[in-house]
Amino acid sequence: YRARTQEALAKQAAASADSLDAKSRNKVMIQMPEYIFTYLISILAHHPNFPKGLDSPTPPKPSTLDPFQEALHFLLQALTADSAPALPFVCKILRYMKSTEDPMDATCTHNIYVLSDMALIMVTEVSAANGWSIGTFPTSIPLPAAYFQVRHAVASKEVTSPNGLPKRRGDGCYLPPNFLLNVKGLAPKSRSQAAAPASISDVAEEATSLKEEPGQAAGAGHATPRTGNMEIC
Repeated sequence: YRARTQEALAKQAAASADSLDAKSRNKVMIQMPEYIFTYLISILAHHPNFPKGLDSPTPPKPSTLDPFQEALHFLLQALTADSAPALPFVCKILRYMKSTEDPMDATCTHNIYVLSDMALIMVTEVSAANGWSIGTFPTSIPLPAAYFQVRHAVASKEVTSPNGLPKRRGDGCYLPPNFLLNVKGLAPKSRSQAAAPASISDVAEEATSLKEEPGQAAGAGHATPRTGNMEIC
């Protein structure tokens, strides 16, 4: 029953891309079970035990991420429930979050990217293990403005990250060098085995110019792009 319900919701959201206006379409998507990923990742990114220094030359032990992997995998298991319809929506949510900033605490922004990448690797492994095709989600997805805001580097079309290095692309690109996928039921994977290059469409989407509507403060109300696919609402 749960799998059939999720499949019906996924089809309804996909159909709304053509048949509903943006407000009605967003209303459908934020009621989908997969949308809980936006809140879970924000909560985990602010967890006091989330390891620090993951992007340093000497990151902490890979095992420090194990509890966070378990939390993400627990939700993913519940959402898939022997059925694949959740995967396209989940993947798009996770990739969108890697083009945002944390409006509450900028130091947690990198945590969001790491958590999103861990979940993306799990999605890839779950789909491979079950012979499922991830596919694509056909429409834009709203993200809650209280927890995510448009990343300034994207909005200004910068080609480098704040530290002057080229922006990283693709699933797994924010995982620490010593990362190890360590979840019961999934094959262990190192970062080099897990990371996947971004497709041309992924790169184009992340590089799209995103601007707030006139009169909207950053991170407040609705920050909606004039072009592209991300919506912060």
